[in-house]
Amino acid sequence: WADRDLTRAVNLAHVFQISGAEYTFTGRTPGGAYYYILWLFLLISSDAYIIYIVYLVFLFAAIVYVADWVGQAFSGRVAVFFIIALLGNYTVLANLGMLWNPMIGFPFMLVSLLFTWRMVAERNGLFIIPAAALAAVAIQCHLSFVYLLPIAIVSSLTTRIDYRWIGYGLGILCVVAAFSPYLVYEVQHDFPIYKEAVFNKAVQQVSIIATPINLP
Repeated sequence: WADRDLTRAVNLAHVFQISGAEYTFTGRTPGGAYYYILWLFLLISSDAYIIYIVYLVFLFAAIVYVADWVGQAFSGRVAVFFIIALLGNYTVLANLGMLWNPMIGFPFMLVSLLFTWRMVAERNGLFIIPAAALAAVAIQCHLSFVYLLPIAIVSSLTTRIDYRWIGYGLGILCVVAAFSPYLVYEVQHDFPIYKEAVFNKAVQQVSIIATPINLP
């Protein structure tokens, strides 16, 4: 799928994507953050191999960042075990060799979970804000990352934390802002992307209803 996704990203200035990659059967992922991230990678190089290397650097930076906090909270050995367990996971290894949407969302997922953990450990509700913002980006890469939001919500509700309502309010604003291009398009056009994904089972792969916004 990399050819499809890189083509959409490189043409983003002319055809602004407000939905992501196609589902297996019908419809597209809500939100276009996946293509915005690829567009940023394309600013570095137009070579797909270089983009893949840049992504790997981005991924390993996220892993090291999370491992550093794990090491501070527990020990260096636990941090090393975390890295080995993560990179030794079959699913991670099976997907690591591909430049596609689930793996692009993976670093955002890791750091979002870190901030959820810090919210509980430090009893600080302000960590809901980055956790929600990063989760919103990850969800736009692959809808399976939607579980990040209930994890953060349940964790905050079952823990006595400070600044809870500030965290909730600003966290919701971050999610709405991250999805704003998609939400504006859906409201203006009577929710065609949602209706296609939920009701129109006959449409396969490429969405005809969910036309991107054409820019001058």
